[in-house]
Amino acid sequence: MSANHPTFSASGPDATYTPATFNDVDGSYQKGVTPAVLLAGQIGAVSVGLNNVVSASTGYAIGDIAGLVTRYDAASKQLFTYWQNFTSGTLPSGAPAAGSYTPSPLMGLPQGEAHLGAISGGSQLVKLQWNRPANTTPYDNGDLIGKTTTVTSPSDGTGNALIAFGARIANAPINLVRARMWKSSPSLTGATFHLHFFEEVPTLTVGDNGAFNSTPTGTGGTLACDRVRFYAGKLTVVMDSSRSDGCTGIATPQIGSQIILNPAFGTKAFYVVVEAGAAYTPANTEAFGLTFEIYQD
Repeated sequence: MSANHPTFSASGPDATYTPATFNDVDGSYQKGVTPAVLLAGQIGAVSVGLNNVVSASTGYAIGDIAGLVTRYDAASKQLFTYWQNFTSGTLPSGAPAAGSYTPSPLMGLPQGEAHLGAISGGSQLVKLQWNRPANTTPYDNGDLIGKTTTVTSPSDGTGNALIAFGARIANAPINLVRARMWKSSPSLTGATFHLHFFEEVPTLTVGDNGAFNSTPTGTGGTLACDRVRFYAGKLTVVMDSSRSDGCTGIATPQIGSQIILNPAFGTKAFYVVVEAGAAYTPANTEAFGLTFEIYQD
């Protein structure tokens, strides 16, 4: 049997809700209403499920109207829920105080990779800069251009295998489409450089100015490092634009239109080893820089 209830207008902790008329069946009912005023400073859906209390309990009396309020907090990107007794205007025992809320463990929206639809990082730029050693020793074609003459390849990029963080999240592929390279010396003479890409840090057997490529003038060649199965390809930068503060060049992959890199497990990184593509006389502590144009998965 249905019973008519009077029009009901209720005020929550910081919002006024639309008046509504309710009917109950078998002593209980539930109905959602749209708030007339959104919570101050909040953006998103707010809903109230209203329930007629049919048995007394702490904080409630029979016939009270209790609402489970749900709101979206744009700042924290979570859904929040709390119970409100709209008849007496008091909160039940154990509920948060009016004006303060606790996230629902079932309703929260934590950061993660569970998405509706495809997610992509889009186009990004990844930049590196380093200084070669304090000398002007000429490079031969095929020599390694690095940070130190020491034979070292730590995975943190402090050695001659340069580390670049390009993935949007750990393990996500990276599509490398172009590379821009600059150096602080304005000389274009011999300013050709090969960039070799690895998905894991290679162990180098030479330092700066050591012979990295055994056959620099031919095809193929033996590189002075390991991690062959993590080698992803190379591109060659021929610097063709000089200014008073240095010179630059731009290159695309040697084979294909892009290099797809898959970072080492649990990381966002890939590694780059720079080889002189011609005989080149550097400046003392000459600065080099790389900018990679990538698409993130």
